[in-house]
Amino acid sequence: MKIGWIMLLFCVAFSLRAEIQLPDIISDHMMLQADRPVAIWGWANPKDTITVEFSGQKKETVASDAGDWKVLLDPMSSDSKPQKIKVFSSAEQVPKIINDVLVGDVWLASGQSNMSWPVLRCLNGKEEIAQANHPQMRIFLAERVIHEKAPRYTKGRWIVCWPGTVGQVSGVGFYFARELLNKTARPQAILNVNWGGTPIEPWCSQKLLKSDTLFATSLEREWKHPHWVPTSCRRSMLAPLFAYSLRGILWYQGEGNSGRSEQYRSLFPAMIREWRAEFGEELPFYFVQLATQGDAPVLFQEKSGWSALREAQMLALAEPKTGMVVTHDLGIPGNVHYPDKKTVGERLSRIALEDLYGLDKNARSPLFEKVEFKNGRALVSFHGAELGLQHEGEIKGFVVAGSNGEFYPATARVVNGSQVEAWSEQVLEPKTIRYAWSAYPVANLTDMMGQPVSGFRSDGPASQ
Repeated sequence: MKIGWIMLLFCVAFSLRAEIQLPDIISDHMMLQADRPVAIWGWANPKDTITVEFSGQKKETVASDAGDWKVLLDPMSSDSKPQKIKVFSSAEQVPKIINDVLVGDVWLASGQSNMSWPVLRCLNGKEEIAQANHPQMRIFLAERVIHEKAPRYTKGRWIVCWPGTVGQVSGVGFYFARELLNKTARPQAILNVNWGGTPIEPWCSQKLLKSDTLFATSLEREWKHPHWVPTSCRRSMLAPLFAYSLRGILWYQGEGNSGRSEQYRSLFPAMIREWRAEFGEELPFYFVQLATQGDAPVLFQEKSGWSALREAQMLALAEPKTGMVVTHDLGIPGNVHYPDKKTVGERLSRIALEDLYGLDKNARSPLFEKVEFKNGRALVSFHGAELGLQHEGEIKGFVVAGSNGEFYPATARVVNGSQVEAWSEQVLEPKTIRYAWSAYPVANLTDMMGQPVSGFRSDGPASQ
């Protein structure tokens, strides 16, 4: 009897010792990033020899004294053929198998509610879901959970895109990936790592927030929810993924920081730089400018925190390899959660298609460049308006002010194809001009591709 107990304890101890553990991100249906080294990592017994086999490659390493290990697979071409990853341990006779693995492009989709807004609740969501049979699109659904201490891995699961799974996926991420899949024929994946209501601070590190007194004030605030607390989402959901290879990052957030645009002007680009440093390369970073807020369109609001936040987002374009889509034409009265996420995803995809695949042109909205005041009129020039500007009916959305700072509606017309001339009979010598400067702007100026011109003010930080 005693011998039997000893044998049982030995078998239990051996089985515990032999187990290889992998993070949830390395599991069935996953996507590996093409064309760059890819990390596979996990945990085992200290000093165990670990071997990883995939697509003809065989990599070996030894687990550390703490049991963690990592190997790097050599860059691979995109491949829509499902394959297996095999992970062997010197302490284990049977390898761990990760099934149905593709190689393609992996995108992180992060931010707050307009990023997390699910396909099911998007415009024509049920019809879109019924047709969403895309086996070459994969989505990692990260669990929205906060840990007080840094976890070993991000909890979540991979899904294959089909009607039975896609309903709760980020609408923006889904439409973005679908467009790339259709136009590049490369498998596409979205890491669905977002949480509604979050300001930017939960996605930043303590080190970053303490680096500037302007940022550090956030550490002293009382936050309503645990996932709003500075660093919480970064620690619990994002940081464990920094070893994962990506093609780029999508970001849709800002509503949670409206009213704090001065801080956001510096914090947002600082976060971009921090994330890039953590992922180990200068990844493309594409983001969405805020849509509308309010019950009805308003021509002008001089003190518009929503507009100032849009401006802060626009200033982040000074960072390399960034792109921004404008959405003030997509909002609906009384709800910041407008349903048309398809247009947002497709606008984001156009930037990626232009920058990374060479399959599009003039993918960005025109942005304010400069203004000249002469003979009682303002002549506005734009970046990215080379194809020309257009509008339906009279141009709406411009206001001008003289030296007294009082703004009046302006009459405007397109000149030279890509510039706007604006004036007001009530302002003899205009000194300042603004466009689409309200939370829910009245604005109808677009480029020839139908992309809206971003709102601006000539008397703000964007003009300095």
